[in-house]
Amino acid sequence: MELKRDHLLAIVFFIVLIAIFISDPDYTSYAVGSNTTNTTNQTNLTPDLIITFDKQLFTQGELLNGNIKLKLKKGRLASNSKITVSINNQSVEKSLVEIIKGLNIQHKELQTVYTGSNPASSKALTFNSAGFKIVGVKVRRGANVESFNLKIKGEEVSGSFPTYPKIDISSKTFYNDWEFFGPLGGYDTNSLTGEGLEQTTPEELVTITNSPQVQYCEKVELPRSRAFRLSAKYQKLNLGLGDMKLRIRDADSDLVIGECDAPEDTTLSFQSCDIVLNAPIEGEEFICLYSSKDTSLTGLAKISTDPGTTQAKPTSTGYNCDEDKCELATPSDYYIRVHPGIYSKKLNTTESFAAWENSEDIALLSFNAFLGTCEPFDFSKVFCIVPIKVTSDSAGKITLSNLSLVYKKDGVSYSPVTELEDVSFDQALIELEKDTDVNIPISTFTLFAPSKGRGILKVATTIGLSGEKSFEIESPESLITLDPIASAENKIKVAKNTLLRLNQDELTAALGLSEASLSRIDDLTKFETIIKGIKEATNLTELQKKEKIAEVNVQIDATINNTPKSYSTRFKFEFEPSSIDIDELTSEVSLNAGDSHKKALSILQNKITITSEARLVDVNYFSGERSIVTTIKRTITPKTAATNVGFIEKIPKSMAKTAAEVGSSLKPTILKDDPIIKFSFAEISPENPAVYIYSTKGDSFNKVEEIEVLYIPSEISNEIVGVDCGNNFCNYLEDFTSCPEDCLCGNNICDSGEQATCPSDCKEFPWMLLISIIILLAIAAYGIYLYRNPDKAEKLSSIFKKKEKGLFKSDEQFKSLQNYIKNSISKGYKKQQIEQALLSKGWSKYQIEEAFSALSKTK
Repeated sequence: MELKRDHLLAIVFFIVLIAIFISDPDYTSYAVGSNTTNTTNQTNLTPDLIITFDKQLFTQGELLNGNIKLKLKKGRLASNSKITVSINNQSVEKSLVEIIKGLNIQHKELQTVYTGSNPASSKALTFNSAGFKIVGVKVRRGANVESFNLKIKGEEVSGSFPTYPKIDISSKTFYNDWEFFGPLGGYDTNSLTGEGLEQTTPEELVTITNSPQVQYCEKVELPRSRAFRLSAKYQKLNLGLGDMKLRIRDADSDLVIGECDAPEDTTLSFQSCDIVLNAPIEGEEFICLYSSKDTSLTGLAKISTDPGTTQAKPTSTGYNCDEDKCELATPSDYYIRVHPGIYSKKLNTTESFAAWENSEDIALLSFNAFLGTCEPFDFSKVFCIVPIKVTSDSAGKITLSNLSLVYKKDGVSYSPVTELEDVSFDQALIELEKDTDVNIPISTFTLFAPSKGRGILKVATTIGLSGEKSFEIESPESLITLDPIASAENKIKVAKNTLLRLNQDELTAALGLSEASLSRIDDLTKFETIIKGIKEATNLTELQKKEKIAEVNVQIDATINNTPKSYSTRFKFEFEPSSIDIDELTSEVSLNAGDSHKKALSILQNKITITSEARLVDVNYFSGERSIVTTIKRTITPKTAATNVGFIEKIPKSMAKTAAEVGSSLKPTILKDDPIIKFSFAEISPENPAVYIYSTKGDSFNKVEEIEVLYIPSEISNEIVGVDCGNNFCNYLEDFTSCPEDCLCGNNICDSGEQATCPSDCKEFPWMLLISIIILLAIAAYGIYLYRNPDKAEKLSSIFKKKEKGLFKSDEQFKSLQNYIKNSISKGYKKQQIEQALLSKGWSKYQIEEAFSALSKTK
């Protein structure tokens, strides 16, 4: 049947409408791999770029100031979009997205969308060097994956098999679902111990009785591994009683990670057993020795301990634990050590996913978490591509095959997924919700006017936009002719301007470089004086002046080379800090551990708001070198004003091994070198919050949320604790007058338990005071008598002169006191501690001073 012309036109129009509807003008595709990126096609983003300078004439070496304006239309921008600003050999690249976020421009963040193609039953991934590849699995959005398995085969490329391959389902980056270790090749001959264990001082033995049962533990930093040989120095006392065990216990949750049966040898020696785990672990964990059964007051076994600490190792890492908690065994450390398992990690076989899965059903959790929130890639909005990130630490070939993924959606079972797909993806986008002008200060890029008569500032972006603008440079004639004196003067001027500007940047304070920066400025000022002296010297030829200036130039470079020149923020984000467990903290550092203090601290945490910002920052030096630091900025706002407050930060050792590795805007108090530090403030209020920023070396960006913080008063004050009557708790500020329902002290009745805590209620008749008054009156009366009878006074004086003795009854008594002081000093006690001990034993202050004085003269 022949179609009418009108009908044909209608059909064509309808087809065009469908084509327009299903096409995605925002589509941005990126090929996945270590080095390949496709071209972005963002047709709805039509920006303009305008460059303006604050002035048209700059001096050589002067920081460029002005503005770069990007006129962006409503639309999407890929998160890897960059802007590069350059002049001559200076070039700085920054993230456009980070700039937009930093300027608080209104936007919406969109998810990464993965797209699949070329489905096949297997995928071969070739690694020419260490890196990663991504394949995908096509599954319905919102599905529930019930089972998953996969074959992973390693093959040789250029003489290398894949090393330590890992699989991350959904490309989380936080943890891997599968890690290949290979066969266990033995244990490292070098042992790991707790930081406090020295094994140099004479050891002592602790008897294990199991009354009550105690686990004797050391906190040890473990490398990532599946196998560990645990070893403890002990001896069994009774072969018929007890059963010795060694175990790995989680330091955070107190859960048992693994356990092995230890030898029952009666010889005092290091005795070992091995643990092979189903999944790898790493980090600080407790390694414990205990007896799993029986009780004996005479002892089941004895374990060797290191009873003291030294200046080199001032902390203890020994703990006594029951099944629920652990307490620091200060100052003891137990003779416990660990030998990590050794694996080749070379994949030259075919392995199943289940054989090396990091924990049971972890893959199912990763699939289902992703499918619950993923962005479908297809027109029907039904399917998601779940990315599977495969990593190798070396060259090699990995083939994935035999995929079997079983899932349900809304209770309906679907055919198992058996094919893997190549993956491309739209990088996570931000969407501008309206037309926006982005004004970027040129000073953000830290560029300086070069040494030519005209400069050209060039701007380029990865969104297809570029532009340039010229400016004039005012250069002294001496600089144009490269006069060494003027060149040195200019180098100092540029360096001083840079340091003065950076000293206003909070990152300089965070790195702990504020004082060092000012010191460098002082050094440069001294160099200016030296150069001036050389210029004005009349006894030097021009050649000699140039030679001396060349020497000064070398010294200037040595002074500033290791000094930061600029900072560039890679990433930043805000996060909620974790709160320190008060009981755990009081076991690690010396704090008031009373119940009233703990309750006050617990209440305090709800009286503040903490805003935390982490940054990953590139530090660029004058020498041209670069380093990476992680910074944490806290802004603490109280609900009401408070005085004498502090904030304790417990920083993971994975970020900083010691407090010396932490830079800070304020000088914190080091509570423990582990590190645990405290920032103190005299006063804070809603209008004047506490602000501090500190840094650690290297990339610790994924560890910042593990830092724990506690708001704590330097002194419990009225502004912090307050009075809260009727809660059956008498705090520091409450008494019988203000809170009789909570406080009994002050009622003039010596209640049960008040003898030591409330002397005002539990008074005794002041017999000592009465006797002292009588004695003083008697002495005064006798003095008056002697005054009125001078002949009697003279006779008494002559008697005392004949019978006067020294401070000590005998030389033996004097020597005994000296020997006591000598022994105490040799054991490390301070003079004040020795004095207090002697005074408490009845020695007088004068006797003690005489003994110290005599000892100092004999040195």
